[in-house]
Amino acid sequence: MVSASDEDEWGRDWMMVKALVFDIDGTLTVKKNQMSSMLREKLQKLREQGMQIIMATGRPVTDLMAFQKENCFFTPAVVLNGAAVLDDGEMSCCQYLQGDCVSRIMEQLVAHDLPFVCYQKENNVVIDSSRGSYANVMQHYLPEANLQPLFESFVSYKADTFDKERVLKIETCFP
Repeated sequence: MVSASDEDEWGRDWMMVKALVFDIDGTLTVKKNQMSSMLREKLQKLREQGMQIIMATGRPVTDLMAFQKENCFFTPAVVLNGAAVLDDGEMSCCQYLQGDCVSRIMEQLVAHDLPFVCYQKENNVVIDSSRGSYANVMQHYLPEANLQPLFESFVSYKADTFDKERVLKIETCFP
C-alpha cells in the first residue's frame, strides 16, 4: 500500500507501470498449457490501454511459440531462463555459454548417461541417443503438456560435431 507521504516523497511517476512480466507455468496457465479466457481478455484489455505484456520463461522458443499459438496470445518474451529475447518470432539479445564450459558440462552428462538438450538460436540439439530418453522423461513428468512441437524440433548430433560456442542453455532430466 502506498501512503500519501510516499507519493509526496517519490512523486507520482514511479507509480506509472508501463509493463507487466509473467511466468507461464503456474502463473498464466494452471494445467494443460491453457490460459483461461478471462485472463486472456484481461491481459488483452491491458494491452489496449498501452500496457506492455511480456512473458519470462525457461521454455525454449519452439515450446513458447506453440503455447502462444495454442492460446492465441502473442507477446514478447524472455526465454531459456534469460538467455534470449523473443519478439515477433525473432530471437535476439542472445547470451551464449562459454564453449569450454559447455564441453565440460556435456562430458559430465554423457559420463553419467543423462539425457540432455543443448538449446541454440538455430537448433534444439540432443546428443547421440538421448533424444528418446529425454522425451520419455519429460513426458513422464509433464503428462498433460503438449510436448510434441518441442520433441519434433530436436536435431540429433554427436557430442563433437556441433558448435558449442552457440549454446544458450543446457537442460537435462533425471529419470
